[in-house]
Amino acid sequence: MQEVDRNVIPRLAAHGLHLEDTRENEKLMQSILLDSGQQARIQFTHGALGFKELDGELVFLARHPIGCSNPQKEKSLYTGDIEIDAAGSLDGYIGLLQKEVVGHTPLELALAISYTPLILFFLRRSGYLSDLPIFAFVGPSSTGKTLALRLIASAYGSPTERDGLIGDFNSTDFAIPARFAGLVGMPLILDEATDASYDFKRNALTLSKGRDRNRCNPDGSLKRATRFVGSIIVTSEKSVLTDELNVSGASARVVEFRLPSWTDDADHAMRLERKLIAEHGTAVVPFAESALRYSSAFPNFFEHELRLLREAKFADNAVEGRKLKALALVLTAATFVRVALGIELDKERLRKLLVEQHRLHQPDPESRDRVARLYDAVQNFLAKNHARMIGNTNYAKFPNPDSILGKFTSKNHRKCAWISRTELDTFFRENGYPNVTEALQLLSERGWAYRSADRHYAFRQRLGKTRPYCYCVFL
Repeated sequence: MQEVDRNVIPRLAAHGLHLEDTRENEKLMQSILLDSGQQARIQFTHGALGFKELDGELVFLARHPIGCSNPQKEKSLYTGDIEIDAAGSLDGYIGLLQKEVVGHTPLELALAISYTPLILFFLRRSGYLSDLPIFAFVGPSSTGKTLALRLIASAYGSPTERDGLIGDFNSTDFAIPARFAGLVGMPLILDEATDASYDFKRNALTLSKGRDRNRCNPDGSLKRATRFVGSIIVTSEKSVLTDELNVSGASARVVEFRLPSWTDDADHAMRLERKLIAEHGTAVVPFAESALRYSSAFPNFFEHELRLLREAKFADNAVEGRKLKALALVLTAATFVRVALGIELDKERLRKLLVEQHRLHQPDPESRDRVARLYDAVQNFLAKNHARMIGNTNYAKFPNPDSILGKFTSKNHRKCAWISRTELDTFFRENGYPNVTEALQLLSERGWAYRSADRHYAFRQRLGKTRPYCYCVFL
């Protein structure tokens, strides 16, 4: 007869079943558990998502394994924390994409990016890619960046930030890699890097390696690193391509998209968001099935797209090479969205958008120095006209009302100068910036000028007896 488990009563109590801890109850529960164990149905579970070797067979773990030939293990159930249950039907989801996404190039871009993690997994295995690309959607609020993230997440599960694949930067340095742990061939999504405590520029290079930073155990031995594979997609109101990021080398892994709007208008955005709540999580099956079936074709399509991009005559260096590979990955994914879902994306328009965004928003060091020189010129302009500024500390008397240039004050807890729009417009043009809005945009992206959430730069300010429009420059 099998020995009685002396701890069975305390173990059951931990699960909410409270019995008197006696030898008689131990024997009774042991007998019940043994009998039920012989009749129990075997249930496999998994806590990871994405590609996994299972009994020597590559499968894709979703709610259930996709591509699994073992009749028992193909019923394995996902028990992790990410909400991936499907809503609606695949036909309903495809219909949503045909009506609300196809024909809208920014959203087609987001849909193509949603397929990139699957191709990335196989291209890394075959040596075509090593780092994880980081796609950054940059721009002020209300431009649809987060909605684009929801579209990407909706192929795999819930499009909500609360329980789905969309995380945020309100985390410690080690919490974000921990969130990505066990995701292989999945989108790795983080919303709003602008005001978060997480230091993106310090950790971007490590994230692009698909692992967290090295840490030691109390005994000095190296901890086992957290690993993950997928396309990293982030949003930010300001450019993540800071000077510090360029110095770190991580900027070679970041591709920024700064689009005026991801949707046609507010009605389009509300309509798409409402439909994604009702239809999501169904595309992962055809996505994974097509990737497992056609993975051998990925390198040829990838090399073809890379060759076409190189014909655009980008600079021939390691930084450009990495960025072009990320763009080629997106265009390759656009091809296989058609294979998986039967949806034809306009690749020529996508290619044109990618090239334009890359040229416009990946400035070389000289152009970045040009922005710094512009800011220095603004500072010199203020120094020369210090006596015309309200709130200056070097002059006791109030400036001549007829010559007031602006005023010194503070905004968002930073010292700033509000400068007359008329005079600063003239200054910009005299310094080689006929497009004043472009000059202000460049300064605001470096944190040197103020831009409101609705992308306005000029605001009325009280300057003596008048209220002219002024620009805000941070000091």
